[in-house]
Amino acid sequence: MMKRCVRKQKALFLSCLLGVPFLTSANNFVCHAYYSSEGPMTLGQDFILNWEWYCSAKTDFTYYFRYSSGGEVIYDTGNLNGAFSSSTSVKGVFKIPANLLKLGENQIEIHFETVERIGLRRINHVDSATLSPVCGKTLNALIRDNKTINIERTGIVRDESGSRLTNETYSFSGVNMTMDGGVSRGIKLSSTQLTYTNSFYPNGPKATGEAELRILDHLDDWHIGTRYAGYISVPLRMQKIMGINEMEMFNLQSKNQLVLSKTNLRMSAYEKGMDLSNSILTREIFLPIATGHENDTYRFQIYFRMKSPSQDVFRIDRNVTCSNLTFGSCDTASYCVEMGGLNA
Repeated sequence: MMKRCVRKQKALFLSCLLGVPFLTSANNFVCHAYYSSEGPMTLGQDFILNWEWYCSAKTDFTYYFRYSSGGEVIYDTGNLNGAFSSSTSVKGVFKIPANLLKLGENQIEIHFETVERIGLRRINHVDSATLSPVCGKTLNALIRDNKTINIERTGIVRDESGSRLTNETYSFSGVNMTMDGGVSRGIKLSSTQLTYTNSFYPNGPKATGEAELRILDHLDDWHIGTRYAGYISVPLRMQKIMGINEMEMFNLQSKNQLVLSKTNLRMSAYEKGMDLSNSILTREIFLPIATGHENDTYRFQIYFRMKSPSQDVFRIDRNVTCSNLTFGSCDTASYCVEMGGLNA
């Protein structure tokens, strides 16, 4: 970041040295600029920067916003005039259209200037910064094992502590998905977790998204979700289980309650008023029995689709195989489902 100071007073010099947006004079005239992008700079998406210019007294001001890449100026607002109305704070938005963004490191200049009048004296106050955000692509990644992905794209924020850029990280864990060593024939969706970290946001990363389970084999064994050509789609919910400062953690569960038969583990969609005397409600997925496919492999895919701050997509592929030698009906097997749990 580069900052220019127009006053040589000690307080202002220290302010510029520390990168704190604070401009003052002997007359206690104070001005500062705050800004924050709505997300990281991402190829194919508008880059939106919300700004606020504050002065302790109402005065006219000028400002401009300039975007460059590879030494070439691509977007320049030119000098704009601003004025305070009912308060001493003015807010606005700078936007770089998606079609103008360039991949890689870029430069953004933000400049505010106002004039303090003391009698016949005119004192210019300038708050100017140059930052170098990185524009990156949205992700479409296959997650094979527990994995951490560091993202090379950044946004901008400036508050009382100064200006900074983003650091984004996605971490996946529990992608194996099976529970009880496969004995229960259960796919424990809730053990699959996504952790999102972003040092950019001052009040938390505010990540949102949606997820989907795709069943690829033995489609006639299932009576849940929506059937498409070659797969069944079961909507999942990204359930937030933790949020601390810059980090949020999510796990997965079925978006809708599902009905699980106690006798054959067949699953169906829940409807109000259903007879559940021989069933339980669950948000996990179980492999059915008495289908002729008890020893077969079932292929599943899980999709994470992030809505904010970027439109990233992640996919987990899993093959699950269970044996019916230890699991079946309660009359013949070593394990069975009874009253919603496993009995020996």
